[in-house]
Amino acid sequence: MRRRGGCFVCDKPCFESRTVYPQEHPRAGQPRSGLVVNPAARRAQLLLAASGHTAMVTICETCEIAPEALPALWRRAVANGALELDRDYRRSMGMKPLSPAEEVEKRDHFHLMLYDVPIGALGSEAWSDYLARIE
Repeated sequence: MRRRGGCFVCDKPCFESRTVYPQEHPRAGQPRSGLVVNPAARRAQLLLAASGHTAMVTICETCEIAPEALPALWRRAVANGALELDRDYRRSMGMKPLSPAEEVEKRDHFHLMLYDVPIGALGSEAWSDYLARIE
């Protein structure tokens, strides 16, 4: 399972958290809420094959997205998306149940990820530059 707020490639934390899960929780020590982006983290855009749309992923300051690694990285992200839909998994991880509307939205997103795979990275920019531009 990928770490919440982790690099798409290496899973290194890219976001700092104001709170973390307690030691008795299955996600002990992982970010819980109030995520703040690490200024060195980058926002990378991937081109999706079927739709031509782009998907945004976060990568750390040292990683690059190699084209030959994309299929395995995407499969890991899809598997993570499938877990987020599993009611038993959500319960075991202390996650709140999804409302019917949230479940439909997550399921649609999961199916999009499953069938619309990336064919390459279009580039990246520092999260700090992106946030300054949209504010």
